[in-house]
Amino acid sequence: MVFAPAFQFLWSDLDRVGMHYRRYTAASFKKLLSKSQYEFNVLKDTYVNFFLFPYIALIRILQKLVKSIHTTYNTASLTKPPALVNHLLKGIFSSEKYLLSHLNFPFGVSYLCILERR
Repeated sequence: MVFAPAFQFLWSDLDRVGMHYRRYTAASFKKLLSKSQYEFNVLKDTYVNFFLFPYIALIRILQKLVKSIHTTYNTASLTKPPALVNHLLKGIFSSEKYLLSHLNFPFGVSYLCILERR
């Protein structure tokens, strides 16, 4: 199972703090996978964090356009959100797991690929 950040244009300091090196699209991940010494069957291939994508994409684009709203993160600055916000976000993320058993999302903040080695 691969769970990775999606879409390079969403790159931010949070990626640096999370020790990510790049963000992937389904196509870029499959291209990388094709170079592997192993062969895989793709069992599930989808984006996740679909519902928050418009909000996060807007924030990232604005941060790049308007340098004054750029936020620098470090591990010490990351805190748990207030209980109400945390509960709301949990509900949004949890709702996707039910939908993903029936469909694939065309875009999202993250990319999920479940593989089986041939």
